[in-house]
Amino acid sequence: MFQHTNGSKDILTEIFQKLTSNELEVVIAQKDMSIYFTATHRADLLSVLNAVKYSEETETNSEGQ
Repeated sequence: MFQHTNGSKDILTEIFQKLTSNELEVVIAQKDMSIYFTATHRADLLSVLNAVKYSEETETNSEGQ
């Protein structure tokens, strides 16, 4: 369902990074739902998102030189 119809997709990364609990509210297939993350999975995903952000920033900076 998430792959095909997700009204939260464009802002999901930003929402997740600001998450203060283990549940992430999303819109899937035009329905309000929540995704539960264990503390370990939440920490792992934050690490991945930070690595992607760092990689994108590094790439952008090297293009501007």
